[in-house]
Amino acid sequence: MLDSGCNLYIMDVFSENRIDLPTLESLLSSTCALKRVVRKNYSLRLPSGSYCIYNASSNRRSRLWVDEKTREFVVVWFFDPSPYLFYCKKGDNHYTVISVEDEVPNMLKGVTDLALRGYHLYIASKSRCLRVIDLSGHQGFEDVSGSNPKPMLSPLGKHNYFSIAVTTAGEVLLVESTTFEN
Repeated sequence: MLDSGCNLYIMDVFSENRIDLPTLESLLSSTCALKRVVRKNYSLRLPSGSYCIYNASSNRRSRLWVDEKTREFVVVWFFDPSPYLFYCKKGDNHYTVISVEDEVPNMLKGVTDLALRGYHLYIASKSRCLRVIDLSGHQGFEDVSGSNPKPMLSPLGKHNYFSIAVTTAGEVLLVESTTFEN
């Protein structure tokens, strides 16, 4: 959840327990910086020195995973569109930055959808390839996508809306939507 002061938090609607998350500006990065400029607008400084302005209410997308037994959690969020994803785990006081553009193979660049299961983040790229990030490490993350990504093919073609989902068995599914004129 995002309150009127732009503070992120998790609210358990059953117990009404609130878990405060690090502030949006608390990025651990040497390449980019985020700064609140007006109300819910944020300025993201890119490595090139240029800036992008985002509204935290309308441009922010996120995913949450919570282990029901241990209460461990992972939060991943990003501004849509943005060249970066940001994540934190239980106990973190900052967000770690994951680039989806810089130093990423062409087939894995960009984000069209995300799925989070456990400490594995699944990113559907603009080329319809699947990038897999392991967030379980104590310091940083590891890209475990493999060296030869294959595009997710569909009998419906490339121009349909798609998203991804992860089953409880850990299988990644391509979910497509299509509309017909008639």
